[in-house]
Formats: sequence, structure tokens, C-alpha cells
Amino acid sequence: MYNIYNGTVINLKFAAVILAGGKSRRMGKNKAWLPLGGRRVIDVIAERMTGFEEVFVSSDIPQEVSGCINIEDIHKDCGPAAGILTALKTTSADAVFVTACDMPLIKRNTIERLCGIFDGRKEAVVLKTDGGLEPLFAVYGKKTAALFEAAIAEGELSVIKIIDKMDAATVAWEDISDDKTEFMNMNTPEDYAAVREAFYETERK
Repeated sequence: MYNIYNGTVINLKFAAVILAGGKSRRMGKNKAWLPLGGRRVIDVIAERMTGFEEVFVSSDIPQEVSGCINIEDIHKDCGPAAGILTALKTTSADAVFVTACDMPLIKRNTIERLCGIFDGRKEAVVLKTDGGLEPLFAVYGKKTAALFEAAIAEGELSVIKIIDKMDAATVAWEDISDDKTEFMNMNTPEDYAAVREAFYETERK
């Protein structure tokens, strides 16, 4: 596995997972396959993950994404919690960086900063934006697999509620980025149009 901060006092190994198993009901089509800059959204996100030695795509539909390993949820129809759990149980890394395919503007440096905050003393590090916690832009320690497993067994599928049971740190977006547009969520056609505009604006800079 790849240690993002190799050579520092923190010597942890990180994997990454892109959650791509959502139904995309509000979008009306698969968000992962929407075009963005001549590529699919999922390919754009995967390109940000090049520093990780092990990158998973969580989806029950096989996704051909360069450099990524497909994994199917251990528990079917249990939402993002099941995708996170599957990645945690599959990897041998110390922690897993989690993102979803509705946030395609994220930057590699921002991912590195978030992972750099995770030092193993807290069970997770979760982004906080102006809209609240972003449980699908977070780092989860491998030991949290037990919490996800227990929650799913009890029928609790809300990742935010599962985080409530963890000793987790929250990180304000301003602490890891100077551009909050990279945390734009893409759930509707209107969101997609806004993300495309922001993407092309960034590309022109």
C-alpha cells in the first residue's frame, strides 16, 4: 500500500474507495458515466487517486476504470455504509479514504491533506462543509469496520449516525482547501450543469 506521508513521524498505509453504487434517481442516469471534460465522471475522480497503491470502485455493476479494483458490497442494498465496510474488510491498509462519484471536482492535494490529518489516534476524519458533515469525503480507520458491520446488522444505514458512534475528528473545508467549489455535490441535472461549468472554469485557469 502507498504511504502518502512516507518519511514523516506518521507511517500509515492508505487505500481509497470510490462509491459508485448509487441509484442516481434524481439525476435520471448513472452519475459515474456522465461525461466531464471528454471523460466519464468516475475516470476524472480516479485520476485524483493515482497516489494510492490500492484504489477500489464499489459497485455491483462492473466498472472498467483504469488502475481500480472492482468490489461488490458484502451486504446488498445497504447503501454507502456497505460500500465503506466492504472496502475496509478488503484492504490490508490502515485506513481507507472514501469519496463518491457525486463530487468530481475534488483535488489530489486536498485528498492528501485530509489523509495527512488521520494519524490513527482518532477512528475517522470527516470533512465538514458549510452544509454540514460530508461522510463520503472522509478517512475511516480499518478498526471502524466492526462499527459498520454492527450498525448494518441492526438496520442502521446512515453513515452520519454510524459516525456518531466513533471517536471521529471533523475537519473544516477551509483547513484543507482554498476553493469550496471542489466540494460541490452532483445529484440533479442542475447540479451536473453547475459542476460542468466549474470544471471547465478550473481547466481554463
